[in-house]
Amino acid sequence: MTGLLQHLFLVLLFSRAALQLSIAAVAQGEETKCAFRDSYQNEHGISESQISQENGTVLCMKGSTCYGLWEKTREGEIHLVKQGCWTHIGDPQECHAEECIVTATPSLIQNGTYRFCCCSTNLCNVNFTEDFPPPVPPTSSAPPPQRDDTIIIILASVSVLAVLMAVIFFGYRMLGGIHKKGLHTMNMMETAALEPSLDLDSLKLLELIGRGRYGAVYKGSLDERPVAVKVFSFANRQNFIN
Repeated sequence: MTGLLQHLFLVLLFSRAALQLSIAAVAQGEETKCAFRDSYQNEHGISESQISQENGTVLCMKGSTCYGLWEKTREGEIHLVKQGCWTHIGDPQECHAEECIVTATPSLIQNGTYRFCCCSTNLCNVNFTEDFPPPVPPTSSAPPPQRDDTIIIILASVSVLAVLMAVIFFGYRMLGGIHKKGLHTMNMMETAALEPSLDLDSLKLLELIGRGRYGAVYKGSLDERPVAVKVFSFANRQNFIN
């Protein structure tokens, strides 16, 4: 309902202005022929005898121009709303074109369905042509940083760090294994050195010959053979091993 009222208000406004200008044009006697149509003429109380009409045309005074108002539906259909005389309002060059060309982008009134144009030659307002200015391109902003490159760099850094940690871990394990193996070998050698190479069960200590700083010397018998046996104290055991 609101849209219909806006539509009627806009049409009535154009109708009143156009009819008044047409009457003034006839009174001046200097005429320009324009296509004319006003379906709301009788509603304004203006009779057809007040304007000059001939086969859908109107004679306008010199200095006036022709105009047209059309409605373009969403489906692309064109419906003529009004045609007639128009005076110069604002820039006098606005309506000096020989053809009726719509150069202004339709306003948001009635969802931008109306097309208005004006021109200066006879019957130039029979049809109209659309020639809208190209849209202003949006201001280009700096492209955002590439997230893919950032993700790749992060993954590569994490991978390299993981490899380094793995190398350090296995290297530490290997060095620890070598150290333990060396200790085990030394222990085996020490144990082998401590093990007697002779059968000590048949060794007999017969007589103490003398004592020294590190131990005592005995006369003994091993397998019925006379031997000298040097016995170290426990504190000097390491000297015997070395």
